[in-house]
Amino acid sequence: MKPKFLSITEKEQAQVAISGQLLAQLISQGLVHCSDLKCLNSAAKSIMWQSLLNSSVQLKD
Repeated sequence: MKPKFLSITEKEQAQVAISGQLLAQLISQGLVHCSDLKCLNSAAKSIMWQSLLNSSVQLKD
């Protein structure tokens, strides 16, 4: 039996839940860009901002 693969368009969205620690790690490693994300709650927004601030400080070092 052949596996069926869904064709995913650019406009389709997947909503997933991950830990705040993993989100911060993905952002700080550049694996996920903040412009690719939409914060669905205040915790996600706070983590995203803190990750951006931490990244900008690391760039100055």
